[in-house]
Amino acid sequence: MTDMRDDLDELGRRLWPTTDALRPAEGIPARSRQRPGRRFWRFEPLVTLAAAVLLVGVIGGAVVLGRSLSSPTPVPAGPSGSSPVSPTSPTATASSSPSPTAAPVPHVIVWAVGGASDTVIRVGTASGGFRTVATFPQGVDATILGAGGHHVLFWEGANGHLYDIDINTGAIADHGGAAGDTFHGAAFSPDGTQVEYLQQTDPNTGQIRLLDFSTGVITGLLTFPSGPFDVPRVWSAAGIAANLQPAGNGGPPGAGFAILDPSTGAPVATTNSRVGSWAIASDGTHAAESLGTPATNDIAPVPLSTVVIGSPPQAVLSENANHFLAVVGLTPDGATVLYSDEPTMGGYAGITLSPDYGLFTLSAGHRTQVAHYSGTNDSYAAAAYLNDSDFVIAANSVGPSGPTSALLQHSSAGGPLTPLDTAAGAASFVSVVTG
Repeated sequence: MTDMRDDLDELGRRLWPTTDALRPAEGIPARSRQRPGRRFWRFEPLVTLAAAVLLVGVIGGAVVLGRSLSSPTPVPAGPSGSSPVSPTSPTATASSSPSPTAAPVPHVIVWAVGGASDTVIRVGTASGGFRTVATFPQGVDATILGAGGHHVLFWEGANGHLYDIDINTGAIADHGGAAGDTFHGAAFSPDGTQVEYLQQTDPNTGQIRLLDFSTGVITGLLTFPSGPFDVPRVWSAAGIAANLQPAGNGGPPGAGFAILDPSTGAPVATTNSRVGSWAIASDGTHAAESLGTPATNDIAPVPLSTVVIGSPPQAVLSENANHFLAVVGLTPDGATVLYSDEPTMGGYAGITLSPDYGLFTLSAGHRTQVAHYSGTNDSYAAAAYLNDSDFVIAANSVGPSGPTSALLQHSSAGGPLTPLDTAAGAASFVSVVTG
């Protein structure tokens, strides 16, 4: 499951000149490409395609056995009134596809860190071995939307295009877009072959779309003539769990959660609430939320609540006005909430040893402190569970040399958080995929 703190959802808005910012022409597949000035770390091809021709004598001639290629058939847009969608056919450049018989690698950890000059995507495992698979110059304004299977979905604010990168091969596919388009959310199918997301061609209108990675075809589903919008987040057997986003760009999440029909994008269950920080479990039916911000917590206590989507929120914890509660993760079954509790007032003396501040888990009313509050301006940005008890979490801090981020691991065996990886800048995204 992938969760993100709302105030780190986007990484800046600086322009970067491009020579390729046109929406794919109707009916013409848009192929993956690498534009000048964009730096990506890529795998070299592992194999070179070879053609084997077998000539068999047949009455009056020979039969040549080979491989035929065809373009994908355009899939029509969804409900009436939705804008037409051009199919895309991504082609890997300078890399080969993974073997179809290769077994998936469990617990591949993907995280993204944005610095002053660039944003990097790094992958590794709970045993370490992290490497950079993509580097974006800061000017392209890259935002990571989500990860699933062996794909990471992202978009570039500089040109309004949607992309994915294959973390196994380094291949990058451009799925089109246009200047001014924005993209939100990413709910990957359980097998990692499809993803649904929200595309806005205008700040006040949007459409849920489905991308099939095997064909590159994009299908338009539910269209929103006005906000708020359902933003796909988690795809499970129950449907697609979504949270709400108001009209316009850059605003906080809207009021509540929904479960969507994957075939249409239409909601089948909803929960209304005032969401501040949030997380959705990978079972797609449970969520957790904290309703406040540091400013509102200075005024009145704000509870932490759990949600079975389709039913009202249930408050499970409430602290006084000196506490800022922020949800950063949720176990796959939704039974345990991972949250941080930071002081909102001054006078931090002794707080670093306090059992009341820091990083906690909450399960069946029982609170367990995972780490003490650091006493600095450190913050936990995002987390993802490896199983029902172990998780990884990104912690941001600011020192004399600028912001840095550390990816930390918690084990059910106990002990302090263990560093797995570090990078310059501020982390905004953590996910665990099959790879």
